[in-house]
Amino acid sequence: MAVNDWYEITTDMTVQGEHVYNVMNFRETVECTEDVPAQELVEAFDAANTTAWAALLAELTVINCYYCRRIHPTPSVAYTLIKNIQGDVADDPLPSASALLISWYGLTASARHRGRNYFAGVPENVQSGGLLEAAAITAWQTFAALLITPVVGGATGTWEMGIWSRASVAGVDARVAVVRSNMATMRSRRQRPGAA
Repeated sequence: MAVNDWYEITTDMTVQGEHVYNVMNFRETVECTEDVPAQELVEAFDAANTTAWAALLAELTVINCYYCRRIHPTPSVAYTLIKNIQGDVADDPLPSASALLISWYGLTASARHRGRNYFAGVPENVQSGGLLEAAAITAWQTFAALLITPVVGGATGTWEMGIWSRASVAGVDARVAVVRSNMATMRSRRQRPGAA
C-alpha cells in the first residue's frame, strides 16, 4: 500500500504430521500499486525462497501454505498462498520441537535490533549430538542471506526483511543473519493439544 508499511508472512508447515509455524516480517521500501500488496509480496517471496528452503528440509516436512497480511499501520486480511511443497532431503526430520535457529540483526546493537526464527524440519543426518555439521551451517547461511535479500514484486513493490517489535510497534531492516551451530528448542511454538 505505502512505503514503510509492515507485512507479516506466516509459513504453515507440517513436520511428520505436526503443524509448526514460522513468522517473518517485511517492510515495504518501494510502493506496491497492486490491488492486494500482500499477494504481490507473498508470491514474490515464494518465487525467491521456497525452492531453496525445500532443498534444506527432510522429506517428511511439508510447506503447506503461506499467509501474508499487513500488520502496520493498519492490519489487513491475510492472503493465503497454498503450496504443499515437500522437503527434498531423503532423511527423517528431527522432532518438530528441535529447530535450527537463525538470529537477525539490524544496524545497531540494541534489543530492538535483534530477532530470531526457528526453522523446523531439519534432517537428522545434518547434525550430531545437537550440533550442525559445517556443510549444513554453510547451506543454511546461504539460505539466510537469501531471506535478507530484498523481495521484488512481480509487478510493483519491494520489501526488506525486518525485525518487528510488537511492544514498541516499530521495526528495523534485518542486515545480518547468523545461523547458530547448535540446535534450539521451540517447545513454546508448537501447537497445543486441543488447539484448532
